[in-house]
Amino acid sequence: MTLIYICLVLSVLVGASLCKTTQPTTADEEKIYELYAELFKTEEEIQNLVNQSFEIWPPVSGREASRIQHHACCTSTVDYTAYSQLPDINNEQVDLIVLKGRKQYFLHEKCSQVNDCTCACTCKLITQLATALVCKKHHNCTPPKLESVQFQFVKFPSFCRCLNIGSPS
Repeated sequence: MTLIYICLVLSVLVGASLCKTTQPTTADEEKIYELYAELFKTEEEIQNLVNQSFEIWPPVSGREASRIQHHACCTSTVDYTAYSQLPDINNEQVDLIVLKGRKQYFLHEKCSQVNDCTCACTCKLITQLATALVCKKHHNCTPPKLESVQFQFVKFPSFCRCLNIGSPS
């Protein structure tokens, strides 16, 4: 117990965590989480979201919502993906903030071409822009500090589209 107390006192004096914990958090991490909690999900939370978020709107009689979508000669499976880094609008890699074991997730489809497709098309994953909470350039965000984070546009592979590539042969 005394060792833990000494470790905590030294951490405060030095201004950095010297104690190992399973979920290290700082006052800044707590503040960032308080401000932007909805951005951050655990794997379990995102799976619960995935399981309840697929519906057809407006409802179509006889059609049931599914994570698997069919469009022309493509089939895509909808999921959410967390990235540690993504390119910004200038194609420079930025580090995404992770808080308290929670990550930022982005809607992502996995594409595949349907067998025996007769149209002159190909399935492509389309890049989309989104805002994410990232570490500012030239800052250390382990752990993140309030003055070291910012919102920034990032590019990520998002949805699948069947693209026309010419006339069928």
